[in-house]
Amino acid sequence: MSSIDVNEFARKMIGNSFVYKVGLESGFPFIIFLNSENDERVSLRINGDFRLLPELVLPNNLSADHKEYIMLLELHVEAIESLICADNGDLTITFESGRQLWVEGFPNDSGIYEPWLLFNTGNQAQLICQRGGDYAFVQGN
Repeated sequence: MSSIDVNEFARKMIGNSFVYKVGLESGFPFIIFLNSENDERVSLRINGDFRLLPELVLPNNLSADHKEYIMLLELHVEAIESLICADNGDLTITFESGRQLWVEGFPNDSGIYEPWLLFNTGNQAQLICQRGGDYAFVQGN
């Protein structure tokens, strides 16, 4: 584990943000947060399993991609209340509405080495969760 505090680094990246944009890119979900204080954008790329709590009741006839997209749309314009990066790699983001986004740090698919990453598009800072809770940091400009 690095001497950098992962939660402090993540909170500094996210700041006072809200969900600005959501989507799927090449089949992988992403969320772009916009910091209301400095207009910086931070992208959360999800390569593994995630859940939205409380869980949504969705029709069974939807594809997995449609279900993921609908879950992400539920977060649009939600403001972040807190963010926790657990020792096992799990990421939990709690929103002011009480909703929680949970991203698993040790996905069932053994081919996924980086279950999630945060990337600041402005200063290029990155926080990469490696499978099982090892974190890699890239300091921004």
